[in-house]
Amino acid sequence: MELILPDAGGPGIFRSDGAKFSARAAAFMESWKTEPAEGDLPRFVMDLLGKEGLLGNLSGATGKSMKAVDGSARNTTGQGLKDYRYDRARWLRAAKWITDGFSSGETEARAQLLRIMALCWELFRSAKSKRGTLSFDDMISRAREAVEAEPSLPGRFLHVIPESLVELDVTFRSRQAVMDTVNSLFRHIWSDGVARSIEKEFSPLAPPMSREWWPGRQETTIMPFELILPDSDDLTPKAKTGDLRIAAMRTLADRILEAVGSGATVWDSDGKGSFAPRPVTFRDFAVLVPSRAIYDQIEEVFIEERGIPTYFEGNRNYFGRGEVRDAVSLLEAIADPDDALAMASFLASPLSGLSPEEAALLVARSRGEGSSPGSLFEEHFPREASRFEKLRREGLAAGPSRPLTDLLEDSSVLLSYPSWKRPRVAANLRRAVDLAREYEASMGMSLAGCASYLRYMTRKGIESKEADTLGENDDMVRVMTVHSAKGLEFPVVAVTGLEQGLRTRGEGQRLVPSPHLGVVFTTLPESRRQEGDPEILGGAIHDIFETQETWEEKQRLLYVACTRARDSLILCGASRWIDGRPRARRYSWLETVTSWIESNGGKLTPTAAKEGTLPPGRPKEEVRKGERVQLPPEGDRSLEKISATAYALIRYCPFAFRMRHRQGLDISWEMPGGDSVGGADMGSLAHWILRRWDLRAETLSLYDPLREGAGLGSVLP
Repeated sequence: MELILPDAGGPGIFRSDGAKFSARAAAFMESWKTEPAEGDLPRFVMDLLGKEGLLGNLSGATGKSMKAVDGSARNTTGQGLKDYRYDRARWLRAAKWITDGFSSGETEARAQLLRIMALCWELFRSAKSKRGTLSFDDMISRAREAVEAEPSLPGRFLHVIPESLVELDVTFRSRQAVMDTVNSLFRHIWSDGVARSIEKEFSPLAPPMSREWWPGRQETTIMPFELILPDSDDLTPKAKTGDLRIAAMRTLADRILEAVGSGATVWDSDGKGSFAPRPVTFRDFAVLVPSRAIYDQIEEVFIEERGIPTYFEGNRNYFGRGEVRDAVSLLEAIADPDDALAMASFLASPLSGLSPEEAALLVARSRGEGSSPGSLFEEHFPREASRFEKLRREGLAAGPSRPLTDLLEDSSVLLSYPSWKRPRVAANLRRAVDLAREYEASMGMSLAGCASYLRYMTRKGIESKEADTLGENDDMVRVMTVHSAKGLEFPVVAVTGLEQGLRTRGEGQRLVPSPHLGVVFTTLPESRRQEGDPEILGGAIHDIFETQETWEEKQRLLYVACTRARDSLILCGASRWIDGRPRARRYSWLETVTSWIESNGGKLTPTAAKEGTLPPGRPKEEVRKGERVQLPPEGDRSLEKISATAYALIRYCPFAFRMRHRQGLDISWEMPGGDSVGGADMGSLAHWILRRWDLRAETLSLYDPLREGAGLGSVLP
């Protein structure tokens, strides 16, 4: 221990202290004066972490020696003794497994289960053999066998090797400062190799020094690297991880606004076949997250607080969108105008045509006077109330999809939203129309029923993906998962969620398939349990292997995220600061980044907010209400010929008719659908029959390919 914790003191100091911990420390140091050999590691771990070991029982441990060892451990490992012991509890189970193996009960249970699995596998293999089929795993294993039998075989297929398997020594993506940062970080992470199972050293990124444009590539002015770790002391002592993450997102949002407002430059095409610096815009920024769980905090800060135009790729929070909830409130209000809560929710939404101030005054007056919001709405805003009444009557007559369709055709509705939000709002309202139509087809035309169904979906937070509405030239910050960003690159990349730890198998699983051990139990079946049985080790040993593999994969994912950046890389984490250091979770990117900076002699300090006034994201656009105008006099009008299909389409969905016949866009249900029934092929068949049929029911059966029973004529009303 003198080698590991040199400032903790020697055996003599521990013997002079009468505390129990000091006695254990002295005995431990006597037993382990030198570094343990590989074969002695299990016994070393037992002496360190076991029940009777040095750190086995720290409850009530006090004294100068205890404080000295705890302080020395914090300086060396960044953790106190209790945290150190907790994070390495699996070591103790591994040591028991190495020395004692599985218990007889666990071994017998695993053996029986493995025999059953082997029998099932043999049945599966036999069935494949009889059918002459191969699985994907079979193709991989057969290819390996072929290569082992004929080593020269791979050389004949170099032309089909995927690009991802070809080593590229030179990268044309990143500027030198970003490249140096990434190389330094991953030299530290992979100092012992890329992975334990892969005998490969880290290959650093190399610049294209021979290119004449490379010196000019370094002239961009945006900051090449920054680590954002907000000061937790600025928050309340009870602040949770979500609060810390919100603070981190605010700092990140301010950095984006500052870069755009100051005219910082990035490297881009000049439109003349060359490249040159240009001012950074919102669409140059990509915020990468390890999982979509962070989307809510980013949206709260970027859109609601800072007004930054932001697009969330693959967002599954469709039923949490404001415009979807507003559409549900509309259906609830037109289903029952006397429902004060539903009516107030509708009035407060942009769909009502009222400003937030007007809606707030109307609802406040309704509560003060005890009158219904609907009657005050009709009294003070007759034009908007008339439109609401029209929607209500249409909904009662034609079903819940009709008023939602009318909203899409009313330009004033979309004009009430900021311009960068309108494509998303239109797509989400269009989806609400589709959901309402699905309800009508399966359940009926009830307004209240459809509203209740959609409200249930929003209340439960059912996951549903939003429509993709991002245009190529839309000036918006893109937020996406790291996995989605593979193969892409952006001028500025912000990697968030550094504080997240590993996610391994869920708790409560009694039986775990394991690629390392075949199958393991976390607890034995009741029929096999006996009092005094030793601890079940299978689940813990599997977790050790899985944790290592998952951590290596997570490190590779961080490499993917960092190498997406061309001009600037921002690492953003959220953590509480303790004793001048961020408290990083075990197996988190933040733990890695913290270790990297400190190993290079750097000092971590909380990120301070920039002083001064930051430029706004986007100015709030005033609600533009439609005004009554005189229409030009009607001139000579002519009728346009349309096909029966076009007429049916305009009757069914005017919006689809406009897309198909005015904008020339494809309708999803008209596009080929593989081997599925319907689509354009069904329409072609219908036209073929209509051109030949004499419109008499008794002759329709002639076109029935099966010629069975009454034929197609039986389906006519």
